[in-house]
Amino acid sequence: MTPTGPRVSFMPPRTLTLLPVAGFIVLLLRFALTNHRSADRPAGRVWKQVFLMAVFVAAAVIILAAVQSFRR
Repeated sequence: MTPTGPRVSFMPPRTLTLLPVAGFIVLLLRFALTNHRSADRPAGRVWKQVFLMAVFVAAAVIILAAVQSFRR
């Protein structure tokens, strides 16, 4: 017999989406501090930061999709 009551989760759904957003904001602030300390902006550093932001977003989307698929 399957239970018919409400599901209880350890973390509300909004918290799961706020964690990657907060992490991304921290990442942006870290890059802003790095860029603010130096007057020169080499193209290599800019591309590295853009790449790391894209990797972070892709990883967050994959992790959130995996968590959502296991919750169903």
